[in-house]
Amino acid sequence: MDKAGLETKLVALLERVRDIKIAPEYASAATKRSCLYALESLIQSLGTQRRDREAHAVRIARDQCLESKVHGGLGLDLEATNVSGGNNDIHETLLFEIEVWLEALNSEDRARILRPSIASKPACRRSMTLSEKILAHHAVTALPTEGPTVDDTVRVSVDWIISSELAWASLYAGITKAGVQQIFRNDRVWIAGDHRVDPRNYNTALSQKLLGTATKAQQSFKLADYKGANYTIMHTEFVRQRAEPGSLVIGADSRK
Repeated sequence: MDKAGLETKLVALLERVRDIKIAPEYASAATKRSCLYALESLIQSLGTQRRDREAHAVRIARDQCLESKVHGGLGLDLEATNVSGGNNDIHETLLFEIEVWLEALNSEDRARILRPSIASKPACRRSMTLSEKILAHHAVTALPTEGPTVDDTVRVSVDWIISSELAWASLYAGITKAGVQQIFRNDRVWIAGDHRVDPRNYNTALSQKLLGTATKAQQSFKLADYKGANYTIMHTEFVRQRAEPGSLVIGADSRK
């Protein structure tokens, strides 16, 4: 890359993904800046333009790159890497992470807005269980006045899709065969590599296949929350950090 190569690509990335034009002064910065300094300058520039969501997305990508691998990050030394003549692999990894989180904003913008909750139960509606209330709240089709009942088919808007690496291999084969090019939200798909793969069997053919399929999903769908294999287990990390009361999660865990 030339002196301003990374900065120029960051400017182009923001314009391509979020239609944001950064001031020319940013891309013509001083020589021998570190990647970390370039990111801080970009965040400041976005804040000046009142693009707070994009600035926050860049912060998340920056923090993910700086975080140690032990804690689910990439462990990159952005301060020691220069925008010019640095490690091109680090540049490309950084650009990918930023694109992932900018695409997450696009996913959020496209997301269906759930119907507002009602303050009181209509007189004609029977009392519903908690599960029925969650399904009714996420329904995207009209429901009977009395609420959903047994044998009803309800189309819903899901909040999260979760899968182990073992289940994802079959899912990925199916969606690939169907020609699926885009998932509903790149920031709401959680693949936990915690079932079949283990550091002791990473070199086996099956583990390589499972890990490869999960990595392909991360790259092709730009998954924001993929941490790799054996970072955690699904029923602890996801439940504690991402599942919220009233959310609708589709997936499976062998321990549940």
